Amino acid sequence: MIPKNGVWKAAKVGVDSECRKRKKTMRRFCVAVVSVVMGMLAYTAAGASQGIWDASVGDFPRLAGETGDSGRIQRAIAAAGDGGVVWFPRGEYAIDAMLQVTNFTSLLLHKTAHLKAVKEIPFLLRYEARRPRDRAREAGEMGLYIRGGDFDGAGLANGVLVMGRHHFTLSDSTFRNGRKVGLQFGTDKDRNGCEMTVNNIYCLCTIPGLAGNVGVLVNGGDSHYTDCVVVDYTIGFRLCRG
Repeated sequence: MIPKNGVWKAAKVGVDSECRKRKKTMRRFCVAVVSVVMGMLAYTAAGASQGIWDASVGDFPRLAGETGDSGRIQRAIAAAGDGGVVWFPRGEYAIDAMLQVTNFTSLLLHKTAHLKAVKEIPFLLRYEARRPRDRAREAGEMGLYIRGGDFDGAGLANGVLVMGRHHFTLSDSTFRNGRKVGLQFGTDKDRNGCEMTVNNIYCLCTIPGLAGNVGVLVNGGDSHYTDCVVVDYTIGFRLCRG
């Protein structure tokens, strides 16, 4: 039985209406995606233009042959220059070689920037803040800092080591699954450093088999620690000197 023209027309109108609705929905979705992307680009550009940071890790892709992110992070740190600031956008960062800061660059990380060890290395990050105090004061570099980020040793590496600090701030960061330690200041052989301010940090160990590890290990004094939470590390705080 062949439907009359009226039936065909009604069916066609219904199909056209449904197509228009889907196209409209798709246009809205595309506009939303573009808005988010443009917003992220604008935020990154604004951060650089307003002097919030000097280099963004997001602007440094992996090079040919690189399977981790340590190389591109080191290039961002070098590009920021002496006393600069490096921005870590949200995302996953595979740390395949220990990161090292020796140019007094401060690190500003999105709270969900997840730096995770993917092979056995001494620390995820070693920050050398040592500089003669008078020279640091003259250069206006008494306010170095690490802010934000999620540092995950994954049982393969220790977390973050800060050396030779003077008026250094570390805040709003998470330190997970350090092989022996989550966050460390100085060593038993090198305890130079003072005026450290640590605030709102969270140390969490979720990997079994790391017995004896320490959430926060302190070598050095004249520092301040507030709102620091340590969960399931064998030892919460170990104060060796200070």
